[in-house]
Order: sequence, then structure tokens, then C-alpha cells
Amino acid sequence: MTERTGYLSGAALIVAGAACLVVARGAAPLPLVAYLVVQAVVLRWGMLVYGAPGAVGAVALSAFAPPLIAGDGGIGAAAGWTLAAFTLSRCLLDPTVQWALAIAAAGLLALVLGGSHSLVVPLLSYSAVLALWRAATAERWERRGRVLQAGLVAAAAGWGTLALLLGVFGHCSHLPEVDDISRRPASVQLAAAPPADAAPRGGAAPVALVPLLLAALRPWRPQRRYSDGAWIAAVVTLLLAPPPGGWAMAVTPFFALLAGASWDAARPLWARRAAGALVAAQALVGLAGLLAGRAVPPADGQGRAA
Repeated sequence: MTERTGYLSGAALIVAGAACLVVARGAAPLPLVAYLVVQAVVLRWGMLVYGAPGAVGAVALSAFAPPLIAGDGGIGAAAGWTLAAFTLSRCLLDPTVQWALAIAAAGLLALVLGGSHSLVVPLLSYSAVLALWRAATAERWERRGRVLQAGLVAAAAGWGTLALLLGVFGHCSHLPEVDDISRRPASVQLAAAPPADAAPRGGAAPVALVPLLLAALRPWRPQRRYSDGAWIAAVVTLLLAPPPGGWAMAVTPFFALLAGASWDAARPLWARRAAGALVAAQALVGLAGLLAGRAVPPADGQGRAA
């Protein structure tokens, strides 16, 4: 499979998964954009680490993971985390001014998609851990002290730029705070609250078990130690500090990326085919849960079936 074929196959899987999300949640633009961001990052990151087969496998796992296609809450936070983690990983691998600015842009988009400032502290902690891991996995010709210094400076420049942008826009913004809305009359609070029928639908499992299983059985290669550590650090950080909407949706893309090693060319053909069969089974389970969730009639404002 060539790189071009891999991108085309991944794009087709993403479109199919987006159609499932539209069926689950309707045509809401923000969840759809967040979903596309998650899958685009998974495809690009997997392509950089594994090449086409592993990237397509990771996208297939992520695109049809039950937590993502069933319309559960928190997809915005998952998109913000995935994008910010990818940008940080690439910046610390090759610190430049352009990547530092990309950290600021990714962080700003993460706050917009996540809808909460609670992502800031976990992302800063992840930056520090990833910088240390980058220095620990430096090549023989690289000086670990210089690598650590460059990574910390690039990350600090990116987050500092983001803090400056937030300070400028926050000073100019006149939007009401959450506490202001809570003190308004009940009619205003109802207008600001999400509708009752916007509740998550579908029979999503608490976490996608197939990516977890394949990630546990994957081959571990020394040349992938930096990217493997970046994904594991992201999972650990998310488990310790769950984002808005919970951790199940946010960790799924990272487990899918770890599982992409199941399609290494050096693995036996039967192992790669078994991994593909598990992906197909996960897609069928996710679609079945989605259809079962849509078969349940929505409840009205008093909790009775309409």
C-alpha cells in the first residue's frame, strides 16, 4: 500500500465514520468538526510513525470506535487533546519557531473545541513529561541537555504565545461568564442550557476494547520508543485528569494509534488478518449499538416517552 493509497483509504473511512456520527447526533457542526479533527490527526500521526498500513488500521479503529460514533459527550475535548498532543510531539521532535506557533494555535483550538479551561493544566503537565521523554530517548549523536533545553523553550514559547492571545482576546471579550448565566432568571438559564434531546444516544461501550486489546498485543520496536511514549503519556495524563465528558472518548485515539503497530509488515500474515477481523467486528458492534440507540424513543421534558 502506497502513501497516496493510504491517505485515500483513510479519508474514505473518516467519511464513513462521519456519516455515522451525523446519524447519531444529527447535523450539529461542532461535534462533526471535532470528529474530523480527531481522525485527521490519527491518520497523519499514524502515517508518520507506521506508514500506510498502520495508519489506515489506526484510523479504522478510531473512526468506528463506539465512544466516538455513538455521539457521547466530550468529543470536543478529545479533539483538542489529540491535536495538542500531536503538535507538541512534533515540536519537541524538531523544535522550531513554526512548531512553537503551531502549539499556540493547537492549544487555542483545543480550548475552543473542549469548551473548558480545565484542559490547560493537564496539557502543561503533558508538555513537561513529553520534554523529559524526548531527552531520555535522544539518539546517540544528540546531547540530552540540549535536547531538553530546546524542547522546554519551544513548549514555553508556544504556551506563552497562547497565554498572550487569551489575555488579549479575554480583555476585549464581553461574553457573559458561566456564573453570570447562573444568576439570571430561569428563562435565560433554560435558553442557555442544551436541549433535553441533545443527550448522548447509542449504546457506546465505556471504552473501545478492540484498540485496547490490539495495543496490548502489539510489537514494540526501539525505533518507535518516542512516539510510543508520547501516546502512553497522553493516556496516563487523561486517566489522572479526565477532560470534560470523561476519559473514555479522549483515550480512544491514542489506543488506536498504539494498535496501528498490529499491521507491521514484519508480522505474520495471519496476525495482520486477525487484527483486521477485530476491526471489522468493532465496526459492526458500534453500528449495531448506534441503531439500537436510535430505536429508543426520546423522552419529553417530564421524563416520559414521547
